[in-house]
Amino acid sequence: MKFGIAALSIIPMRIEPKEQSEMVNQILFGETFTILQEKKKWCRVQLAHDGYEGWIDRLLCTQISEEEFNAKIKLPAVSDSLLTVLSKNDENLNLVKGSSFHSLDTISNNFNFLNTEYKISDFA
Repeated sequence: MKFGIAALSIIPMRIEPKEQSEMVNQILFGETFTILQEKKKWCRVQLAHDGYEGWIDRLLCTQISEEEFNAKIKLPAVSDSLLTVLSKNDENLNLVKGSSFHSLDTISNNFNFLNTEYKISDFA
């Protein structure tokens, strides 16, 4: 079995494996999923937190090990700010409310994600 994590702000989930298909859900940053099936350009995934299934573009699928998956499904910190910014050097990634943070250091507001250290800033 293969596992993945959302490494982008929002990943559209579709009902069928094609761009023209209806978007039925969105996977938010830090959410984990099981990869159920792979086609040329698509992965059918099942979200860990609610079991919802759909198709995502294979290029947006970041695979993680089973050990990482099992560690990350346990009580992540979830953003309750309308906008959260992850910063690394001069690079920023804007995240929406509901994004998940694993391994968050609440004192320094630093966050390690896929072996990269980020600083978290909340806005409203």
